[in-house]
Amino acid sequence: MTIQTNEFRDRLARIEAGIGSTRNTLFVGMDESYVIAPRRKAPKQANLLENLGFGLGRVWAVTLGVLSVVAVVMMRYWLGLDTPLPGDPMNDQGLIGILALCLAIWLGKRLYSNREGLIGLHASGVLMGTVGLHNLVHAAPHVFDTLFSPIWTGAVLSSTEPFSVVIRGMSLSLM
Repeated sequence: MTIQTNEFRDRLARIEAGIGSTRNTLFVGMDESYVIAPRRKAPKQANLLENLGFGLGRVWAVTLGVLSVVAVVMMRYWLGLDTPLPGDPMNDQGLIGILALCLAIWLGKRLYSNREGLIGLHASGVLMGTVGLHNLVHAAPHVFDTLFSPIWTGAVLSSTEPFSVVIRGMSLSLM
């Protein structure tokens, strides 16, 4: 038998015994080799806060969109610009939506850096806020009495129905 045949049989015996593999063998020159102990990687455990932050970040993005609508409506009221725009009621709702979306994106960039993937969630929150803000007024009129005025809150309560959406100035009931 040749030297190569002996080495091959020795290698097969080591493999069958589970002793050696070339992955952990360091060859130095023609005659010298070292077996390196394999490093065990610690199993990756899911970071609870990171996973929780993933979902909460999306909920926060939608909430920020809704809060931006409330902020824009409040700014318009306090500045005396709350009179409806002439023409289609959708113009007024669209202006509130555009201003609220700009505010939500700007606040989002300020609060949690550049996460462009959340812009769609901001937009969905703004949409929910523009068509459903009056539902918050129906749920907590005393809060909106202090934020705006009892006259404004009364006007919203009398012109809309609870559990509805307002599209083009019409209140469409969901129940």
